[in-house]
Amino acid sequence: MSNQQVFLGGVLCAITLVIFAMGLFALAKLKTPGVRAFGYLCIVSSLYVAGYAMEIMSGTFAGIDFWSKFQYIFMPFIPAIWVILSIEYCNLRNKYHQVFFSYLVLIPIISSILRITSDWQPWYYRNMELVSYGQFQVLHFDRGPWYYVQIIYSILCIFYALKNYFEFGEKVVALMRRQAIVMMVASIMPLIAILINTFEAKPSGIDVGPFALLFDFSLFMYGMYYYNMLSLVPLAREKVFDWIHDGVLVFDINLRLIDMNMSAKTLFPRLMNLRFGLELKEIFEDQKELVDQISDWSHDISTATQNLQLEMKETLLDSTVHYFQLKLTKLFEGSIQIGTTLIIIDVTSTKLLLDQLVQLTRLDSVTGLMNRRYFFERIEYEVERANRNKSIFSFIFFDLDNFKNINDQHGHAAGDDMIVRVAEICQKDLRSIDLFTRFGGDEFIIYLPDCDKKNAYDVAQRIRSSIESETMEYRGNRINSSASFGVASYDVSTQGACRDVNLILRSADEAMYIAKRNGKNLVKIDALPLEGESLFNRQSETKDDSSDLDGR
Repeated sequence: MSNQQVFLGGVLCAITLVIFAMGLFALAKLKTPGVRAFGYLCIVSSLYVAGYAMEIMSGTFAGIDFWSKFQYIFMPFIPAIWVILSIEYCNLRNKYHQVFFSYLVLIPIISSILRITSDWQPWYYRNMELVSYGQFQVLHFDRGPWYYVQIIYSILCIFYALKNYFEFGEKVVALMRRQAIVMMVASIMPLIAILINTFEAKPSGIDVGPFALLFDFSLFMYGMYYYNMLSLVPLAREKVFDWIHDGVLVFDINLRLIDMNMSAKTLFPRLMNLRFGLELKEIFEDQKELVDQISDWSHDISTATQNLQLEMKETLLDSTVHYFQLKLTKLFEGSIQIGTTLIIIDVTSTKLLLDQLVQLTRLDSVTGLMNRRYFFERIEYEVERANRNKSIFSFIFFDLDNFKNINDQHGHAAGDDMIVRVAEICQKDLRSIDLFTRFGGDEFIIYLPDCDKKNAYDVAQRIRSSIESETMEYRGNRINSSASFGVASYDVSTQGACRDVNLILRSADEAMYIAKRNGKNLVKIDALPLEGESLFNRQSETKDDSSDLDGR
């Protein structure tokens, strides 16, 4: 063994120890994304370099061939781990299925097997012999076809890693962009080493790969450790500030805009082209009441520890209406207030869902009309309005005739369909300001504001006629029905303020009963009120489901 062999072998052993130590340090100390892959890359590479050190120091064909095969247990997998490092560092792991990583190591596995068994097949190496380069004995061989497959695979892996680092650097802030550049530079060196070895430009036949790895991993360590220590806190702030889903605006003590994140611009297109330094009132010039509330709160020293929550409606450029919740917090340096943060949360979907739930609590489950409870809430308001305006209003109370027969002959589903059809017929003859409810079962009430007795009677007659002439097809059967109506009116201008709407409702109810006793399918008006409990109290006795109806 020559002095040169001993010296070069010693250098390679030192490189082995340095790279192995880097891997252990990274796994134990670093918290940078991709550190696990980097640690494994260092350990695998150090074993490859150790094998090459032993190859250099071997003086026989058998020894050199053995350590060359030992290297191929590890070396073919280095490009694959290089790709995995770029994926983990750039936070792309969730974009890849496990199958991708299985295919990624397929070629290295084949390469390793083919090199180890190259004594029996010519796919990787053939015609191997020792060649002397001065003091060095180097294994010379003819390349088999799979050797070029491994070379192309390695080059593609490096380019793929470079692509990941480049795209990542385009997306992130300045400090981390410099770190991505370091990772890119480190990825270029193996490409140069592969080209040197492929085109037989190796000095004295020595593989330059181990030396390139030392340079590369030193750059990796520098980028992952040094930049991590310098930029972790400001980077975390920038990432959270810019990537948070909610909009964030920062104002100084005079409510002038000094910073905002990208989400704020996305939520409020009006902010996209605004310049820093604008006052709050200039930004939200169409929200004077909101600006006044924020200004009063901001300058009130008694609210130092109290946050402020407001709601705002905004029509965006696409004409859609969005609802936002604003959360404001005062910023202090010590005991001195230095500014205010405004967090903007888009609550449109939540508000729309709540509105839908409110609507569902107000609707009848069969017809989609307002239910009894909501109807009587509205009636209280409408009667108060009529009292203030000294206007007239009317009620129509009607009930389907012989409805029980429909349920008995055709089933409750047919009864439900008939109720829905009747509701649709009535709505065609009503105004948008009229209130209409399914009181329960097959009973309905209509409230007609600003409508006298004669006009209410005419409305009832039109609806009665429409119901009578309607024929419903149900499972091949033609079903007809009719209804009996009662009408009652109240004129505040001549009768004084209405104090008990139950009297008018009971009058319409009794008129409807008279219509039924007189032959049904009739409209009767202004029956005297009956003694007894009010219609409001009858609500609990009447069921919504037509399946429980007795009919009249």
